Amino acid sequence: MTKNKNFKPVVHMPVLMDIGELEVSPGNSQRQSKHVHAELTKSIMTDGMDEALIAVPRSDGPGYWVVSGNHRLQICRELGFEQVPVVVRHDWGAIEHKLQLVRRNFVRGEIDKKAFTAAVNSLATESHLSLI
Repeated sequence: MTKNKNFKPVVHMPVLMDIGELEVSPGNSQRQSKHVHAELTKSIMTDGMDEALIAVPRSDGPGYWVVSGNHRLQICRELGFEQVPVVVRHDWGAIEHKLQLVRRNFVRGEIDKKAFTAAVNSLATESHLSLI
């Protein structure tokens, strides 16, 4: 594979954040079966939290919406974590937040079709994008 001379690698470093500052993103269309939830819980209990969440600052008040890692957030709450690693994307506005939520849910798991369709339709309306 040839290197793209215009490409500039960017690494977003996670920070430890109090779990109380984080909320599940509205419009998250990914669902998890009981079996998958149990397996992820077992993985976090055995190996710890080794993958950062991705979040954006809330525009409606203090705290952050989780864009990627909503199930890990829920499990960490259940397990009593006080802090979790988070990459905060200050460079994502409301449209990019929704776009990333749709994109990342699509590639990572089981989709609730109604919630996914609602998220895509909302994104298309708000961003005036043609998603066809």
